[in-house]
Amino acid sequence: MNLSDLKTNAAIVEQGDWVDNIPDMGDLRLKVRGRGNSRWRALEAQLVAAVPRGKRINGRIPPADVDRIAAICVRDAGLLDWENLKDGDQAVLYSKDMANTLLTDPQYRAFFDAAVWACSVVGDATVGSQEADQKN
Repeated sequence: MNLSDLKTNAAIVEQGDWVDNIPDMGDLRLKVRGRGNSRWRALEAQLVAAVPRGKRINGRIPPADVDRIAAICVRDAGLLDWENLKDGDQAVLYSKDMANTLLTDPQYRAFFDAAVWACSVVGDATVGSQEADQKN
């Protein structure tokens, strides 16, 4: 194993990258920062701390709050843009409001899952994987 395969590409994680070939999402492309970027970690810590102790079960945050926190982190610290998202024949342009709808409305759970997946892919970006992509 090469050390570069273990070294996180912090620039990509923090600044973001386009992700395509998202499972079951056709030609949808998402531009996202990596899950766990510095803004994500700070926001997540703030939101978790704000969950009242009385709502916690054995110290754990209820699933609804976990989903709410994840959606906020993706919206405010992960998702930057999208391509190839349509409503019928009309292109859906990126906006925070539309992102909020797609990330929080249970009807669009597939989009939420796709965005989390994309953020995880970028969050796992390594120097070695980028070097391999540049050679190909």
